[in-house]
Amino acid sequence: MLAATPGFVLMDINTKGISGIEASRHIVGGHPDTVVFLLSTYQTDDLPAEERSCGAAGYIHKEDFGSAVLRDLWERHEHAA
Repeated sequence: MLAATPGFVLMDINTKGISGIEASRHIVGGHPDTVVFLLSTYQTDDLPAEERSCGAAGYIHKEDFGSAVLRDLWERHEHAA
């Protein structure tokens, strides 16, 4: 039986063990159709440089994240598919 591959991932940048940036790189590298958005409390100017090259579709500050933002991201993902 094949495991399901998520089409949409919300990834915290700061995770224990492997960083969210590195995890995003692995997810997108192995599953290019999966859309990853990074979340954190970093200001955009303070994001680690690797954020720009990990394959994530974008970044959302946690204070800006909520149900309306999630709905918008999901709808954009659905229309792009």
